[in-house]
Amino acid sequence: MDDRSTNRIDRRRFLKLAGMAGLTMAGLEMAACGPGAAPPPPTATIKPAAPAASPKAESAEERLAKMIEAAKKEGKVTLYSVGSIEESEKMVKVFNKKYPFIQVEPYTGTSEDLSEKILTESKAGKNIADVIRADTAISPVLDAGLAMKYLSPESANFPKGSYDPEGTWRFLQYTVHSIAWNTKAIAAADAPRSYDDLLNPKYKGKLAIEPECLEWFTQQLAIRGRDKGLEYMKRLADQKPRLVKGHTTLSRLVVAGEVPMAVMVYAYRSQLDKESKAPVEWIADKPATANQTMLVIHKDAPHPNAARLMLDWWLSKEGQEDEVIGVSARYPVRPGVTIPDFYKGVDVYTASLETLKQTRQNSAQFREIFGIV
Repeated sequence: MDDRSTNRIDRRRFLKLAGMAGLTMAGLEMAACGPGAAPPPPTATIKPAAPAASPKAESAEERLAKMIEAAKKEGKVTLYSVGSIEESEKMVKVFNKKYPFIQVEPYTGTSEDLSEKILTESKAGKNIADVIRADTAISPVLDAGLAMKYLSPESANFPKGSYDPEGTWRFLQYTVHSIAWNTKAIAAADAPRSYDDLLNPKYKGKLAIEPECLEWFTQQLAIRGRDKGLEYMKRLADQKPRLVKGHTTLSRLVVAGEVPMAVMVYAYRSQLDKESKAPVEWIADKPATANQTMLVIHKDAPHPNAARLMLDWWLSKEGQEDEVIGVSARYPVRPGVTIPDFYKGVDVYTASLETLKQTRQNSAQFREIFGIV
């Protein structure tokens, strides 16, 4: 076989292999360049999927309607509260005018008693309380993590610092502190206008103080500054105030004239005495210190929806006017609430929760200054 034959075989083999291996490339070249080549099929246009419709925001009316239905199914709320049984019964009556389908079971006691009861029940795994209404002596319950996080929509209407941003607590009302005196024992011209006036020598031996008024003591130190506050308290102790246990008892002794002047009683109590024609007058300092009543929902509330409904009602403008003022005669925390004339001009000092928690720590110093055994 000559070179030409070999070349022919090699050429044929090459073309065959090239034809087999290069069909795709040849086809592409022909499609691109060859005459009469079919155009490539059009590329389908894919339309992006329409975005999913965002769920419609629940209106305040829809939210309330759902809560009411859930509360109706629970049918009950247990309230642990400070104050008298009489006051609790009046409060329940006002609440049930709004929500008659909820049975309210109140339990009353001091804040210290309520705190101990709640902690004991929690340790036993038997949680009874739904809503807790008490002063800051209830803080051990907060420290134990037993408060539900519920930020009521009504919170937006309250001043900063009057509620926990996470919703574990909120201030409901102020029980304003006041100086009160018997108008037969103290002439109008001799009446005090501030706590500083009580240091006047003319009042020596005419004053009385409640030996557990630690909230007043703590807030006075915060307002004046601790050093100046303690100096003031020492000078007040030099006035030899009589010790009378119980704010209500002290108020009654002022009415009877057995105590000419009380260093600190609750303004609402003195106002009620005054309205009943008792010979009593009172004045709040500027700013006025006060006991802050708190609202807390138990973390393991047996009736959580009824508890939320009660809390929202209490914080509402209606609840503040009908119960806080109408029943309890306290000063509302919520701004813009219609207040009675006797509270107009009262500027309440809003102590922080951290300041109020110092109350117990100040007990020993208070007792030492005023000689309380």
